[in-house]
Amino acid sequence: MNNDKEFKIFLGNYINEITNIIEEKNELKNYIAEANELVKLSDPWTYSDKEIDNEMAKLLTVLNDNIDTKPTSTSISSHRRFIGKIIVLIKKVFFKIMKPYTNVILEKQRYFNEKTVRFLLLSFIRYRKIEEKIKELELKSEELKFLTETNSLEINKIKE
Repeated sequence: MNNDKEFKIFLGNYINEITNIIEEKNELKNYIAEANELVKLSDPWTYSDKEIDNEMAKLLTVLNDNIDTKPTSTSISSHRRFIGKIIVLIKKVFFKIMKPYTNVILEKQRYFNEKTVRFLLLSFIRYRKIEEKIKELELKSEELKFLTETNSLEINKIKE
């Protein structure tokens, strides 16, 4: 009887550990996919406006999603089969002991990350507004050129 309970507990813990490993593996696959996308990128100076907008939106989303650097309880795991539980327990105890110290540092990092992402977003918005003003000025410039040419032709007609 006692062996069945121990086996069920062991099996449950083992399944949880495998689930954590699978989740970590999937996260790593996502990071690798993102890294591969970044490697595949061509020269950004050759991007169209739409490509730039899409790339900036993707990057700002990634940055925004990763603002908080504090470890979560699910991020503490071990891939070792038998001593993994002990390692996870030691890690959790260590993190609890160090939490007041790491929270101060990580809170400063989170604050910095948040402000950096906000700065980048505002820079992007400013860039868009400047771009719109430039287009307006280009249109006005073309209009003024046309008016100048038209006036020059009329002045020449008057002179003749």
